[in-house]
Amino acid sequence: MTDVELLLRAYGTWGEECVEHLLGDFAFAVWDGPRQRLFCARDHFGVKPLFYAQVGHTVIFSTTLDCIRQHPAVSAKLNDLAIADFLLFDLNQDPATTSFAGIQRVPPAHRAAWSARGLRMSRYWTLPIDEPVYFKRLDDYTDRFKELLDMAVSDRLRTDQVAIFMSGGLDSPALAAAACKILRSRSSNGELHAFTTVIDGPGSERYYAGLVAEQLGVPIHFLDRSARMIEPDWNESAIHTPEPVANPMDLMVDREEYRTISAYSRVLFYGEGPDNALHDERKPGPSHLARTRTLGPLAADVCGHRVRHRHIPLLPTIARMLKDRAYNDRWRLAFPNWLNSSFESRLQLRDRWEEQESSSPLSPHPLRPVGYGSFHTPRWEALFKSLDAEEMAVPLKVRHPFLDLRLLRYMLAVPAMPWC
Repeated sequence: MTDVELLLRAYGTWGEECVEHLLGDFAFAVWDGPRQRLFCARDHFGVKPLFYAQVGHTVIFSTTLDCIRQHPAVSAKLNDLAIADFLLFDLNQDPATTSFAGIQRVPPAHRAAWSARGLRMSRYWTLPIDEPVYFKRLDDYTDRFKELLDMAVSDRLRTDQVAIFMSGGLDSPALAAAACKILRSRSSNGELHAFTTVIDGPGSERYYAGLVAEQLGVPIHFLDRSARMIEPDWNESAIHTPEPVANPMDLMVDREEYRTISAYSRVLFYGEGPDNALHDERKPGPSHLARTRTLGPLAADVCGHRVRHRHIPLLPTIARMLKDRAYNDRWRLAFPNWLNSSFESRLQLRDRWEEQESSSPLSPHPLRPVGYGSFHTPRWEALFKSLDAEEMAVPLKVRHPFLDLRLLRYMLAVPAMPWC
């Protein structure tokens, strides 16, 4: 059964609640003839875009912003607040708007329905805070991780050929290993190509990514950007983007890389997720165990950490925490003085700046407040947007197995010691 038919049958069975039964990345619309209703929904994290414009009694919707702009009734007037956000923060802070006043987004994890009564928008999902996971054996943690990773990768492998952005770290090589295993178990024609962007010098990815590719027996393509850190003629290029981008000088080189990748596969795996979900948060976990009087796991965590790392937990991090605070203060930016004063006062941009600078993505998560909070920031929307086919101008579908809900919730639930 194709995804399209699956979505249609899900809507026929559960109606608007169908989104509560779905996993994966999606943006879709269903015209409900008997009810004279248009139903739209977008996936949990907003990997897939979904735009709309309402002009009178007409609704224009698409997964492509430029398509909506082709409609003669849609105004080209800019959204001043979105433009201000771009100038201040490099990206729009409102997931429900675009750079154009007449074009909106369906935000991540939202569903929308248009009928004779007008528009009804609602949120159908929030990233849950699960109970912490405690296993008796350390191997049980890694076994469960591998099991969920295999599920996430398998569900996103619909082709015999796949490409992967592979660094020399841990995340993307883990994806590559899982993809190789699953591809080879399904077909002798399965093929994975690794792509590594390198800037040669200290800390280059080339050496370690090459070791992984050799071990897995996959071809690796090094995309060397040492000589083109900045495209000298970027401002004379005819490259178009649907909305402003923070790094226009990289666009030409980026698109060349994506075109190279699309010649091998139309599906690209991307390894973002674990850096956030497994963020180094050693203090909240023991504090939570102490507050809840869960003394057994607390003693096991502290003693296990002492044995494995040969130092007392948290003690060596005090100096680093002080250094990080000083470092953050050093790089705290001042409000830009080049903004037009009437534009600034009309939109109260100084207050908006202070609010964003002082806000923190902390959350009530007992083990990983920073990691959990990081999945509620607009940076993810910006990442997905930059990797969308419309933005890249290349027929390439980017998939994010580490953002599979089952795997992500597990990573957020494992204790920080030693899994940080």
